[in-house]
Amino acid sequence: MRYSVSPGARFPAHQTSSGLVLLAGLAPYRRRSVLEAVASMLTADEDMTTVNSYIESVLRQGCDIRPSLVVAGVTNISLPIRDFHGETTAVLTVPFLPMKDMTASLDTAI
Repeated sequence: MRYSVSPGARFPAHQTSSGLVLLAGLAPYRRRSVLEAVASMLTADEDMTTVNSYIESVLRQGCDIRPSLVVAGVTNISLPIRDFHGETTAVLTVPFLPMKDMTASLDTAI
């Protein structure tokens, strides 16, 4: 089985684990500004309460481990990459795909 996302692919930040970790890593004043733009792009089945709860979860855990919001059957393991000031500058997301007869579980992958 294979899964990939092309370099440079674009998805709305609030719809991906990588985007949520990046949003959580912003200074609060910058996050508020970005979230104002996000609020204007929500689809009918999305709401800011849910987006904010995802971000709060990332802030509490320091990472995002959840079923993908984009790809069914994938669990994203997303961690911030920080610079020497502690600012989040990038995110590493590893997709976990359970497979038949697999020897590793999600718990051992984390």
